[in-house]
Amino acid sequence: DKKDAVAGAEKNKQQFILVLVSCFLALVFLLALFIFRGYKQKQKANNIITQQKIEVEKQKELVEEKNKDITDSINYAKRIQDALLREEEHISMHLPEHFILFLPKDIVSGDFYWGIEKRDYWYFAAADCTGHGVPGAVMSMLGISFLNDIVSSEGLHSPAEILNLLRIRVIKELRQTGGAGGSKDGMDISLVRLNLKTYELEWAGANNALHLI
Repeated sequence: DKKDAVAGAEKNKQQFILVLVSCFLALVFLLALFIFRGYKQKQKANNIITQQKIEVEKQKELVEEKNKDITDSINYAKRIQDALLREEEHISMHLPEHFILFLPKDIVSGDFYWGIEKRDYWYFAAADCTGHGVPGAVMSMLGISFLNDIVSSEGLHSPAEILNLLRIRVIKELRQTGGAGGSKDGMDISLVRLNLKTYELEWAGANNALHLI
């Protein structure tokens, strides 16, 4: 009986140890499963982040390429605008000592200065077009072109007549009908004509006042 009791106790002890080890192994398995699941989710998230990073890099490269193309185009437009703006020496050969301040807000400018000599008269203008940057620069180039066409035509026009003709050209070429949603682009401008023999100075302005000092 004593041996049977000892054997029974030993058997119960072994069963208890077996159950304990089984529970421990089950916990280890569940923990390993949880860790593995977390690792796979993290790996999946990392793959998504990596893919997103690749997409962002591609978009960044595309934006930089487009930005370079746009900047190159604007810089080329600046070369055209600079070519249209007369050389300072030609603009101001009839002026005393002076300087011209021309500082575009962007690469190209919506402001322009213009000058030309014709039959003992010297014409000079300074203008501020609607908009700035590329839209303003387009208007400035149109303004210079229109002024050249008007002054190069037969006859001598007063500053007021030139501005009236310029207004007509802007309305016609930009198809400004005055309707809702239509183009309202234009320019504020001061225009003078100097008689190089009598030094009589004539002036006309659109949305600009004259200050005589």
